[in-house]
Amino acid sequence: MWMLVWSLCGGGLLAEGLPEPGVLFYGSVANTQSGARITSGTVTWTFTTGDPVSTVVVSAPIRDVGGQSFYVVEVPFETVTSGLTLSANTFSLPSSTTTYGRSVKLDGQDVVILDATGKQFAVSAADRGLVRRVDLQFIPSGAPETYEAWSTRFFGIPNADPGADPDGDGRTNLQEFSAGTDPTAVSELSIAGAVRYYASGLTVSNVTFQLTGSATANFTTGPDGLYRFGLLPGESYTNTPSKVGGEPPAQGVSTLDITLLRRHILGLALLDSPYKILAADVNGSATISTLDITFMRRVILGLTNSMPAGSWKFVRSDFVFADPTRPWNAETSRSYAGLTAERANQDFVAIKLGDVNASWTPAAPATSSLGGVVDGGGASEDRGVRVVAVEAASAERAIAGEAPGQIVKNAEPGLDDGEGDADAQLPFSTSLKPRPIVAVGDAFVTPDDGLVSVPITTSQFRHVNALQFSVRWDPMFLSFVDTTSYGLDRMEPSHFGVEHARGGVLTFSWDEPDGKAASIIEGGVLFTLRFRPVRGNRGWDSGSTSIRVTDDPTAREFVQDGELVALDSRDGRVFLGSLRPGPASLSLVALQPGFVRLQVRGAPGVRVALESSSDLIRWVRFEVLGAASGGVSVERVESTARSGGARFYRAVEIVP
Repeated sequence: MWMLVWSLCGGGLLAEGLPEPGVLFYGSVANTQSGARITSGTVTWTFTTGDPVSTVVVSAPIRDVGGQSFYVVEVPFETVTSGLTLSANTFSLPSSTTTYGRSVKLDGQDVVILDATGKQFAVSAADRGLVRRVDLQFIPSGAPETYEAWSTRFFGIPNADPGADPDGDGRTNLQEFSAGTDPTAVSELSIAGAVRYYASGLTVSNVTFQLTGSATANFTTGPDGLYRFGLLPGESYTNTPSKVGGEPPAQGVSTLDITLLRRHILGLALLDSPYKILAADVNGSATISTLDITFMRRVILGLTNSMPAGSWKFVRSDFVFADPTRPWNAETSRSYAGLTAERANQDFVAIKLGDVNASWTPAAPATSSLGGVVDGGGASEDRGVRVVAVEAASAERAIAGEAPGQIVKNAEPGLDDGEGDADAQLPFSTSLKPRPIVAVGDAFVTPDDGLVSVPITTSQFRHVNALQFSVRWDPMFLSFVDTTSYGLDRMEPSHFGVEHARGGVLTFSWDEPDGKAASIIEGGVLFTLRFRPVRGNRGWDSGSTSIRVTDDPTAREFVQDGELVALDSRDGRVFLGSLRPGPASLSLVALQPGFVRLQVRGAPGVRVALESSSDLIRWVRFEVLGAASGGVSVERVESTARSGGARFYRAVEIVP
């Protein structure tokens, strides 16, 4: 035993100070909004003293203590004698009464100390082992400030006398608290107002007002959109609002806004409000051009988080536009020279840049992970595959066309889009038409394939002004290559957001470039996705992986005849298999120049895939048709305008 004590001393393990009983704080944390005690979370106290400042930080979780929710922390103290040094994060026990500063947070957010001494407490050597209850008060974001928090903010204690009048202005602390004024100012005047969204009048939260001039201060609006400053009279100030973050970047901005902006640029339908014109100038150039469209689309596709001119613009509510068609001189702040009276109703109009149809509404922040689709795989009976070339047809037989086959440009009422009926003769309104659908086609891939093509087909795509949505897949199984086979007028790669494709996410936004409308023949291809299968992934043993049309991060939107219409979708799957011969049936029917209808039949209980080739060597699979108990029997419209030579088609059966 003597040798053990000698070893500890000789090894220096007792070089730190001698531990003393610390000061123990405990208490509850109340939520001011609900009135209930908070039952979970971490309370972190920070204590300071001395010059230079010495700091100790201690944390503890809120936990159940005898059926009640309390936090319990101990402020550590040590006695330091000759040859000893103070441990880290510890105070030296004082020989005389010493005052310590203190602050506290709950999960990183400030809380109010409900103790008579507020932000300070005193300790002496006689206080070793002292236990003191200190309850706390948590004010959620947007909740009104409590008297205790207000009192702490101005006086450092939570219980300043409500009836006192420390600044001698004739108003008690309680009256100053109710009015939101400074109880320590000798005298003050207030400026106050609200922020409301243009056209809708909705209040806007999280707007920060920056006060400059004779004094500097800031104020952030809550859900009620209100702000207020208490200011010294006779001084000069400028008040400027701004708003950054707090919601998804594309909140209120969609491809419909692009369509309306394009029609304004082309002179087809002018924006009828100076606020809409300001919303359209997303790059702050004091002009409206197709460059603004480019920036808007990048936000919609999730390629950037803000417009070049920011996300928001604010205009003083009483500003009069000399020329509403050229609103570039709109005043975005309010100035006060020699303030001599209270100023109420100092309101501002808020504009979300890019939202030219005033569709913005408050929303919670997006929770998108921009990750891939986690899929449970397909049924095991899909793993076997057999294939047979049933019938080949030349381009001459299919009647080759001159333009991309599915496009019907600039559709107007009365246009016959290839179905033999003029749209103007429809006996019902757009709102009663069958809902449009985008469908992800099925496809399959063998171990030897380098690429797999997955078509996105359409139904009821007539008089389309604008369109947007997201596509998700599992990047563990499929690696994105590109998009091809565009089916809408002047669709191009810039209409796709591929920045997050490695994570299994593609975004899409298109609008008719002439500000009119376009149609796709029933069953036609919107575009085709091309992937490389990820080799060596044991997950392929499940047989298949899904590809889905989603609202995250770019929400589904379909604009038809200038109106928003609900867009339905159908998921698709990519199947893994091997190939061997088997029976099938395929025939061709010419429709009109540039189109052929494939009629396919297969055996009961199996899937049938379609492939095409221009040389009978390299075959491209473009659709997998579902199995049916009575056998597959479907028709598929195809464009024959992809090449000027022969085009061949064959059927592939996927069997157990």
